[in-house]
Amino acid sequence: MYFQGLYVEKDYTEAAVWFGKGFANGYAESANNMGILYKYGHGVTCICESLYQTKDGKRLISFFTSDERLCQRYVTNSSVTIAYLYALFSFGRYSEVCEYIGNGKFNSRYFSELKNLWYEAKYAEDQRKKKKPLGPVEKYRLRKKHPPPSTIWDGHEVIYSFRDCDRQVLKQYYHQNKYPNPSEKKKIAEITGLEITQVNEARINAVN
Repeated sequence: MYFQGLYVEKDYTEAAVWFGKGFANGYAESANNMGILYKYGHGVTCICESLYQTKDGKRLISFFTSDERLCQRYVTNSSVTIAYLYALFSFGRYSEVCEYIGNGKFNSRYFSELKNLWYEAKYAEDQRKKKKPLGPVEKYRLRKKHPPPSTIWDGHEVIYSFRDCDRQVLKQYYHQNKYPNPSEKKKIAEITGLEITQVNEARINAVN
C-alpha cells in the first residue's frame, strides 16, 4: 500500500517498516520487496531494526555479507551499527565486537544494549576458551575484570539497574512520598528519563 501509493501517499520508509516485519518473519514476498527497496537505497535501517529486534543473527550475517561495505556507508546510523555488532556476535567474532565497541562512538540511548552485548561477548569468549558454561561467580569476575569502555558509559555508576543520579532522585521522591500518584510518577520519569514502568517498579530497598 505505502510502497505503491495505493489509497495513501507513497511512503518508502513506512513501506520498509511493514516489509521489514514480514521479512523478519520469513515471508518471501516481503523479502523480495525489501530487496527492491534496498536496491534503490531505501529500507536498510528497517531491515536491520527488524532483524535485530527478533535477534535473527543468521539473517543479519547473510545481509551484511551480501554487501561488505554496508556498515561503512551507514557508519553514523546506530540501528545499522548495532545490528552489525549483533551479526558479528552471532558469527562468534566476540573480540571484534568488543574492539568495535571500544573504538566506536555511540548515541547514549543505546548504551544499555551495548553494555549487555559487551558482557555477552566477554562471557561467550571466555566460555569458548574454557569449553564449559560460566557460573554466576565467573561472570561477576569477568564484569569486574572487563568493565564497559567509556564509549558506552555515561560516567554514572549503575546500582540496582539505576544510574546513581537517577537513584538519588528516586530516593528523594520516595522518602517524601512512598506512594506517588500518576502525575508525580510522570514528573519523576521526565526528570530521570526513565520509563513510567521503571518508576512503578522502583522499590524502597532499591534506592536506599
